Amino acid sequence: MMRAPIETLRVYKATGLMQRLRGLLFRRRLKSHEAMWLFDTWAVHTFGMRYPLDLVFLCSRNRVLKIVHNVAPARVSICRRARSVIELNAGYCARRPQAFVPGRSVFLGQPSKGLPRVVFSVPSTMNKAFVKESDHDDDDDLGPEAIALPQGSKNYMTKSGYQRLRAELAHLMNEERPNVVQVVSWAASNGDRSENGDYIYGKKRLREIDRRIRFLTKRLEAAEVVDPALQPNRDQVFFGATVLYCDKAGTDHRVTIVGVDEADPLNGMISWISPVARALLKAREGDTITLRTPAGLDELDILEVIYPEPA
Repeated sequence: MMRAPIETLRVYKATGLMQRLRGLLFRRRLKSHEAMWLFDTWAVHTFGMRYPLDLVFLCSRNRVLKIVHNVAPARVSICRRARSVIELNAGYCARRPQAFVPGRSVFLGQPSKGLPRVVFSVPSTMNKAFVKESDHDDDDDLGPEAIALPQGSKNYMTKSGYQRLRAELAHLMNEERPNVVQVVSWAASNGDRSENGDYIYGKKRLREIDRRIRFLTKRLEAAEVVDPALQPNRDQVFFGATVLYCDKAGTDHRVTIVGVDEADPLNGMISWISPVARALLKAREGDTITLRTPAGLDELDILEVIYPEPA
């Protein structure tokens, strides 16, 4: 099965003046890779525009609420729950149905220099040189690094963890993938691909990058960001707490309870669904709890519970 690869869509961020005068300033047809992003609005008019548009209404978290196709000039479109709107060349959403999907979030790249603009990563069609081939085609989008959540549970994540994953996603979309695509394109133009090391490695790296992009996109869409600094019960263990405890052998341990995608046990960052975290949750300073381990039962004394200070 072939995966839809990733391409970029240049989106101009309209200033307040640009939004007020857009019918006069932006009469030209948007190019296939361009769009206009209007902020703080839930109604869009096309008076003064010469060409039809596709409209994508977004909520405050950039989740797609509504898509309106082929809006003719001199019309008004409304979505009262929206907080911003993306204007695209008419037919874009029909040609690329996976680019904007109702209920899914849109993730932004870093603004470029010059006019305010951002880069969206959207699935699209592309030259066969950049499409995933048959080897390992049935790999799951989330890849082997995905950790299953308990059924019905949310993907809790700290604010810092969420920001790290978004930064990684932006780096992959805006820097690493375009560079690898350029190498693959150059290598593909050099003739026989069967013995072309740059082409073969580049294609493999592209598959890895696309798999990681899909993984990060799905995880961030499902994330429930929790700020542990706002926890009112600061002597009790909840998500985001740093806990100092002592085991039955008298060894002290210091762990921080984080999301499944942030866990790093070697550095004391444990997932909230791990056995240790589940045993610690809701305990208080001074409590003694029981942890079931492969070697038997262990008793843990809670010495201290620490939360970050509110900003």
